[in-house]
Formats: sequence, C-alpha cells, structure tokens
Amino acid sequence: MKDNGYEGVFEKREVELIQRWAKRAGFSSDQVSDVLQEVAMIVAQEPDGWAQADKSRRRQLLWLFTRNTVGKIRRKEERRRQRDQQKAMMAEEAYTDDAALMRLDVQDVMAGLDERCQDVCELLSQGFSRSQIAQRMNCSWHAVDRLVRTIRRRLQEAEVNAWL
Repeated sequence: MKDNGYEGVFEKREVELIQRWAKRAGFSSDQVSDVLQEVAMIVAQEPDGWAQADKSRRRQLLWLFTRNTVGKIRRKEERRRQRDQQKAMMAEEAYTDDAALMRLDVQDVMAGLDERCQDVCELLSQGFSRSQIAQRMNCSWHAVDRLVRTIRRRLQEAEVNAWL
C-alpha cells in the first residue's frame, strides 16, 4: 500500500473517502487536509474501537467523524467572520464618532472666533497662501500670520490638535 501520510491510522481508500466527502462539502484542498487531520485525531483517541471495527462500521464512523468535523470547521469560520465584522463595525463607529465629535469641537471654536479669523479660516480652507489672503483682505502678511496663530491657539485650547 502506498504511504498516505496516515499510515497505520487509515487505509488509502479511507483517506480518499474523507477527502471526497470534504470536497463535496465545498472545502478547498487546504481545508480538506485540515478535515483529514481532525478526523485522524478523533480516530487516534479511540484506538481499540477503531481497530476492532469491521469495514462497514469504519465507513460509518468515518462519515460521522467527517460530517461532525466539517460542521465544526464551518461554525468556527462563521464565528471568526462574525467577530471580524463586529470589530470592523466597532472601528467604523469609533472613527465616525471621533470624527463627528471633532467636527463639533472645531465648529464650536470657529463660532467663537471673530469675523476676520473666520475669513482667514475660510480662505485657508480654499488653499490660499498667507500672502494671497493678505492681498484679499487688504492687510499685511504679518496681520494674517497673527490671525493664524490666534486660530491655532484656540484650537489647541479646545484640544483639537488633530486638525492642525
């Protein structure tokens, strides 16, 4: 008999049966190996009962062990998939909640700024440089720089440093 990797545990035809049943259940080649290994471990726990069983009884036991192992692996994968989905949802909620809270904090800070600071924020958000803002507001670059420092200080006081 050709070595099947489970010499002494299964005969070649028994290994082929387990592989065929696992493939029918929709398992990939890697998963079929896992099923075969699990069934071998179950059989190894009952060496006397397995050795004394006739061929038809061994086939029945193999079918039972394979079916139970396939179900166990599927349940395990489903639990893992559910945990991964829960973790992804929790991460999404945490990110969304943090971002929403951050936006509210920034809006509060912006509401407390004077009109010139709000104008500078608006122009900065549109991508204008400090020199361009100074030209638009008819003031010096230094005045715009002072307003930007004021805005930064207020954001830091509100602990909204992530937006800086």
